[in-house]
Amino acid sequence: MNPKLASKLPFAGFLLLLAIQTGPAILTGVAATRHLEEGTAVELAVVPRDPRDLFKGEYSVLAYELGRHDGPVGAEAWTAVRGCGPGRDNCYVGQGTPVYAELVAVDGDLHAMKRLAFAKPTPGSRYIRGETVSGQLWRGNPKSAGGKPCPDGEVCFKGAVSFGIERFYGPQGEPAKVDRLPRDRLRVRVRLDDEGRAQLDAILLDGAVQARTARLW
Repeated sequence: MNPKLASKLPFAGFLLLLAIQTGPAILTGVAATRHLEEGTAVELAVVPRDPRDLFKGEYSVLAYELGRHDGPVGAEAWTAVRGCGPGRDNCYVGQGTPVYAELVAVDGDLHAMKRLAFAKPTPGSRYIRGETVSGQLWRGNPKSAGGKPCPDGEVCFKGAVSFGIERFYGPQGEPAKVDRLPRDRLRVRVRLDDEGRAQLDAILLDGAVQARTARLW
């Protein structure tokens, strides 16, 4: 073997190993950046809460009105959740069941939830896909629902939902700055892909960008 070629083999092996180890992270970063740059932009009103995660760095926890629900979600929800049999009038909803928050524009770019459903909305609807954290489904007027009846032909849900946009990470000090902003004037801009998956794009105060999610370009 050519001595010069032999001397290059260890370095070539190192480059190959580096590519294998960093490739998935790079592809993930490219996909996330493309989502942020090309996704449909909508704005949501939020309430920031207590920051900090000692293991992941500073972050700001963001609470959304659409993260809590107490009302009808459509009759199809009963068959979407395991454990909701035909002979029951209520059942527990655990973590991870897909849900869809259909959105409606209320003030320019600001959107609010029109309805929450356990089935994907019709084509052309604007919605955010999320997952249940925990909650309860019921129909009729079961005692377990606290005496609150559900409309005839409907299924109701009470519980918490996560949309994957509840934390904003940023350089040291930036999330804490977000938490000091006036809450009644604060919005976030999120980007939606064709399946309703959302990524937090930017924090806005009176329409002006105060902080942005990091991206590759």
